[in-house]
Amino acid sequence: MAKLDIAQTAFSGFGLIRREPIAPLVWGLVQTLLAMLPLVFIGPVLLEMFSSLAASGGTGEPDMSQLLAYQAQLNLFAPVSWVLGLLSYGVITGATFRAILSPEDKAWFFMRVGMAEVMLVVVSIVWVILLVVAMVPLGLIVAIFAFIGSMVSEGVAILLGVLLGFVAVGVLIWGAMRTSLAFAMSFERKGFLLFESWKPTKGNSFRLFLMWLLNFIVVVILSSLVMGVVFGILAGVALGGGGMEALMAEDFAAFFTPERLSLLIPLGIVAMLLSAALQGYLNVLLIAPWAEAYRQLVPKTAEVF
Repeated sequence: MAKLDIAQTAFSGFGLIRREPIAPLVWGLVQTLLAMLPLVFIGPVLLEMFSSLAASGGTGEPDMSQLLAYQAQLNLFAPVSWVLGLLSYGVITGATFRAILSPEDKAWFFMRVGMAEVMLVVVSIVWVILLVVAMVPLGLIVAIFAFIGSMVSEGVAILLGVLLGFVAVGVLIWGAMRTSLAFAMSFERKGFLLFESWKPTKGNSFRLFLMWLLNFIVVVILSSLVMGVVFGILAGVALGGGGMEALMAEDFAAFFTPERLSLLIPLGIVAMLLSAALQGYLNVLLIAPWAEAYRQLVPKTAEVF
């Protein structure tokens, strides 16, 4: 039985970034573009709504029927945002998986839109639904035992609730780890494979959890440091020259001077680009370990059924 190398898996994203330093940047820009694309549709509606509110600003309460009409228009574009979000997830996660599992397939920075990405999205949706559904009976069991404990005393009810709550969370984590290879497996084999992850993860669920925990801690620390430094510098530039004092005094006329606006616009563009780049690299650090875990635990010639 294969055993997961926790450290190698948790830090596999750094190896991918070292090997393909430009690809994560492109992925981050693509993700940002897809996230902003709905603004093309809802932007005119938002501008019209804000203009209408500004025009009626001095006439009392806004017209609720008009606000509801604008809300109905915005709701029409919600499916567009959902589709683009799923597309972004499938393409970016799939590209990261492909870079780990098929490093020779470099065309289009590893990005594709095909059956592999479709299966990845489908199995991810089903996985999340099953995880949410599993919370219901587990929560019910905790509530029942806590209620029984309350017949003895409030302290017993609290103790049972806390202990069984930890057990329920542990069961959910265990189930999540046992099915965690379903994403990379469904992607590589271009089919819906969920519980087929059960076999290769046997004996490795705790190692997978430690891998995730180590990876999560490193990513949180690294992202906090980078974002703190980069955006702290940008904020310092934007708020310099009396900008902070103007904001504290709520003197917006003094803050939004022509000189400051000419500075804020390029700073906003730089911040958006840096945010996109950072998101791309962070995605790699978070996603790559699951592809590496699959690569270690499920050799290409292995039978998982």
